[in-house]
Amino acid sequence: WGLIHEAGGKHTEADESFANARTIMTELGIPYDTGVIQLEHGRALAKRGDAEGAKISMKAAVRSFTEAGANAMQEKAEKELAGLG
Repeated sequence: WGLIHEAGGKHTEADESFANARTIMTELGIPYDTGVIQLEHGRALAKRGDAEGAKISMKAAVRSFTEAGANAMQEKAEKELAGLG
């Protein structure tokens, strides 16, 4: 829903949806899926021009992918994070 709200320009609803999904995935102990949500939220924040928020979300995604042992996704998130400056 975060992506759907983001596409519709409903940023507050998108942020809430991303936060809810992140909470659920964290509680379920699914670090890979948590990382995907954090990465997508970071991308959305970056597109909006919120570089600081994007960095926070992308750093969290890197940590989640590291925890999951998902090296390819960790590297992808690190590259996107580095691109934010």
